[in-house]
Amino acid sequence: MSRRSKKQPFIARLNRRKRRSSLTNAKDSRHKKDATWKKRTRNPYAKKEKTSPWKWKAKIFIIIVCGIAMLGISMYHPFFYVQKKDIFIKGLSQINTHDIEEKIQGIINYNKWFILPGDNYFFVDVSDIRDILLESNFPIDSVVVQKNFPNTITIDIEEKISTIIYDNGKQYSYLGLQGHLVEIIQNIGEDEWEYNTKIVTSTNELGEIIEEEIKEEGVHTPKAQRIQKITGDYPVIYDVRNKEVGENYSTLKPIIIKGIIEWYKIITKKTDIPLTYIEITNELGDATLFTKEGWEIKVKVTKNIQTQFQSLLFILEEKVQRPNINYIDLRYGDQIYVQ
Repeated sequence: MSRRSKKQPFIARLNRRKRRSSLTNAKDSRHKKDATWKKRTRNPYAKKEKTSPWKWKAKIFIIIVCGIAMLGISMYHPFFYVQKKDIFIKGLSQINTHDIEEKIQGIINYNKWFILPGDNYFFVDVSDIRDILLESNFPIDSVVVQKNFPNTITIDIEEKISTIIYDNGKQYSYLGLQGHLVEIIQNIGEDEWEYNTKIVTSTNELGEIIEEEIKEEGVHTPKAQRIQKITGDYPVIYDVRNKEVGENYSTLKPIIIKGIIEWYKIITKKTDIPLTYIEITNELGDATLFTKEGWEIKVKVTKNIQTQFQSLLFILEEKVQRPNINYIDLRYGDQIYVQ
């Protein structure tokens, strides 16, 4: 065998190693980016694909049509109409609910403008309803109007108290703010009086002893809840002086009636004290507020009502528990008496 033939295997092996090395380097180069490599940018000379103008017009047209359709549905679909059955009124006791409903329907229908429906939920003006009700002849103190989607209106009314129920021990009557008789409601029942009796003995002509049961002076307790079921939620005032009532003269001073109404509203609106009736004892404004819980509040209805009320809250929150007291006397300024 010649020398050349012996060297061939070595050369073949060398060539194979070189090939493997070059393949490995090529494989590694795929994972390594040259420092001068840059991301390929968009060809500025490439032609853009243009959108046809009619497609944009069609899209805009469809959007406009859908918008008009939605607007038309929201304005004219019955689902959004505010009807009489969709008006809810709270807080009425003196005013007829039907009269208020009719008034509100008139306000809503009056607001119709050209082709726009006034009774549509989106066009009902709550501030307009509130202002017109306050300016009307109804005895209203405050109004809160709320719209509830999709077609409901809730109206919370606080009525003015322009009348009291006056009890003089003989009959119940309506008195106006000036203390004049408005109307006689009904006579006082015998069951509203309690009498103590005593036995009186005497001797007749025959010398026989005769015993006789005599009624002493009675105590009257107004049946406030019973009369309020007939008249409505008015303050019931019992005047222990049993004064007569009349159309041509004032039975109670206006300042006393005003103070009574203020106390009534404060107790019934700002506390959970179950008030029954108010007792008046003199022209100076001394009064007693009777509660269903059996205790009493002695007040002055002619002055410093807010100060007295704050004192009452302080006593009830910090000093005493309501079931454990007989009365709280607030008539003497800073000197408060509790029993």
